[in-house]
Formats: sequence, structure tokens, C-alpha cells
Amino acid sequence: MQVAGLAAIEKPGLFASGAKRQSYKLRKENAERTRALAADADRIAATSSPASEFGELGASLSRLQSLKSQVANLLASSNAALKSGAKTDDKAKATDKQ
Repeated sequence: MQVAGLAAIEKPGLFASGAKRQSYKLRKENAERTRALAADADRIAATSSPASEFGELGASLSRLQSLKSQVANLLASSNAALKSGAKTDDKAKATDKQ
């Protein structure tokens, strides 16, 4: 999963900026939430069968679409956090060079 991959970036060092630490924490939390949503999707898929009634299948599909939307939001949040942390790093490096 892409969200889990964004959390795999190494932990910020001892002297990392607060923004970089916050970015790492958010990406890690989003990865954990995504794993939980994937487990929910697996449970829905396991309990749904082709012989299920149409209404049950519709409800399962609706829940899966909701999970997909939540994962997309987590991915967007993680990408934004990654960019925010990188910008903070770039500013710090530019300041150090001056």
C-alpha cells in the first residue's frame, strides 16, 4: 500500500525540526489506520458471497467504497505531510549554508 510505503521513511533524527517529526508521526498513524481499513475490507470480502442477497451485496459495496475513500484521504494527507517535512528540511539546509 502506498500509505504504508510513505511511513517507511526513516525516523527523524534527534535534532530534526518539529515539522519533520510531526510529518513522520502523521504518516505513521495514517499507515496504521490504512492497515486497519484493509483488514475491514478483507472481512467484508470474506463475509460476502455470490449467493448473498442483492441488498447485502449493495451494503457491502457501499462499505467498501467508503473504505476506499478513507484510504484515498489518508494517502493525500500522508503525501502532504511528506512534502511539508521536505520543505522544512530544505529551508533548514539553506539556512545552514548561509
